[in-house]
Amino acid sequence: MNDEKKSNYQLLHESELMRQRIRELESLLYAANHADDRQVLGSDQTEQDEAILRRSNIELEKMVRERTEALQEANQNLREELAQRKQAEERHRESEARFRELAELLPQPVFEMDVEGNLMYGNSKAFSMLGYLPIDMGIGQNTLEMIKPDGLDQTMAKIKNMIAGGTSSGNKYTLTRKNGETFPAVIYSSPIIRNGKTVGFRGIIIDITDQERSETEKRDIEIQLRQAQKLEAVGTLAGGIAHDFNNILTAIVASASLMQRSMDETSPLRRHLDRIFTATERATTLTQSILAYSRKQPGKPTPVKLNQIIENLHILITRLIPENIELKTSLTKEDLTIMADAGQIEQLMLNLVANAVDAMSAGGDMIIKSEFAAVGESESPFGYIKPGNYAILTVADSGIGMDANTRERVFEPFFTTKEVGKGTGLGLAMVYGIVKQHDGFINISSEPNHGTTFKIYLPLINANVKAGAYQDMKTQNGGKETILLIEDDTDVRKLLKEMLGSFGYDVIEAIDGKDGVEKFLGSQNDIRLLLTDVMMPRKNGKEAYDEIKKIRSDIKVIFISGYSAAATRELLDEGLNYLAKPVSPRELLSKIRKVLDE
Repeated sequence: MNDEKKSNYQLLHESELMRQRIRELESLLYAANHADDRQVLGSDQTEQDEAILRRSNIELEKMVRERTEALQEANQNLREELAQRKQAEERHRESEARFRELAELLPQPVFEMDVEGNLMYGNSKAFSMLGYLPIDMGIGQNTLEMIKPDGLDQTMAKIKNMIAGGTSSGNKYTLTRKNGETFPAVIYSSPIIRNGKTVGFRGIIIDITDQERSETEKRDIEIQLRQAQKLEAVGTLAGGIAHDFNNILTAIVASASLMQRSMDETSPLRRHLDRIFTATERATTLTQSILAYSRKQPGKPTPVKLNQIIENLHILITRLIPENIELKTSLTKEDLTIMADAGQIEQLMLNLVANAVDAMSAGGDMIIKSEFAAVGESESPFGYIKPGNYAILTVADSGIGMDANTRERVFEPFFTTKEVGKGTGLGLAMVYGIVKQHDGFINISSEPNHGTTFKIYLPLINANVKAGAYQDMKTQNGGKETILLIEDDTDVRKLLKEMLGSFGYDVIEAIDGKDGVEKFLGSQNDIRLLLTDVMMPRKNGKEAYDEIKKIRSDIKVIFISGYSAAATRELLDEGLNYLAKPVSPRELLSKIRKVLDE
């Protein structure tokens, strides 16, 4: 019991004593008023009573005065205490009002709840995040109902831990909105303590939906990057193999051509040569597919209109697809001019069409569409497309679709889901290589039994394109000019020298670029043409040509190579003559004659 309460009890006790004294005084006064009745008692008794009466009166007056002063002081203290309590209550109301005002200004949802989870307060952001109006979700409603059921046990354990004095921190929950939609959130909370006891919790809620989406997109991009790096590594290996194989094919074709040239038309051995030529053509197609995948197949990019390529292929595609597949085309009216090798884009489309046909053995719909897309810094649809203007080529089917594992491997060379003998696994790998060679991007969306959609993004350029026609090269005769042949592959060099010599040309051999420059210095007045490989040790073909051109600016050149994307693009950009290995003798002789006659 505190001092104030003790003082009040004491006052009550003393007041009771004072009332008792008053009753005694009243008795004495009564006795004085009936003195005549007591005269028999004698005068001594009367004097004694009067003395008692005076003494009691004095004591009573003193007691009343003291008690009155004490009561006045207690009354003043009580008034002051009530005023202090009123001020404290006013300050508390003002503090609560400030808290509510500040809570409403915060961008995050703020809440208070008791230890049972019943709502004590929520700002407007909290109601809005959860999809409620304040009238829908009243004070006292249990907030634990908004936590996804599989997280309730974890939540109750955290609440018990904080009630027991444990530390509070940010915890992740899955919350449920009024419409049933769930979303991830982090809740930062702390206990509300009254008189040393935890009576509830207050905290803020942070919706982390966008953060988790960004993390998911980041993981997807990392997966795509790893896949691209894997495909790049496989492409580098495949390109190197194809380059060496092209040199072998060149030697085979050149040897077979020389044999054919010296063989009689009626010789029974000619049919064997025909088989050699047929096999080398198939091998050439295979290496071109591998090089296209590795992005090292030399192309001849020119400004072309994507819609024109699609229209030119339309009749061919309609003949390729069976009757149970309906072809639908939708071409934008936008000008979609791209820098591309038209033949490679055609090959890309035919491969995608063939893939779609294989996916719809029971029939279905195939859609070929072109459209324009302007991709901004923050608008990349897949997170890995450079900003810019693009032409989009879409090939979609309603076929069997692909699972996640197939989607991840679909561009790998020699990967196929077809039966043995029914596919090489190079079709989509070649598509991937052609797209990357054109600085484009490819995206695939597919689910089992829900079809597949390929979207090809090709950079747009500003150019006026006129429709052109293919020109066939005519077979040319040989000549008497001197040619400097620079080739590091011994077999290829020897066979090319023999073939060119058989058509009348004088051939000087060089084993690499450095040797080529030295040989040129020894016969610079006689040499009319450089016939050189691109990639060679010590000095490559382009470096040798640049050095020789400084010596004689009018020297003519033809580059031949199995691959080298960077060097090939540089040669084409400079308008230099180029032939891809394996090159047939007919094509090589025709090109040599044409260049010399220019």
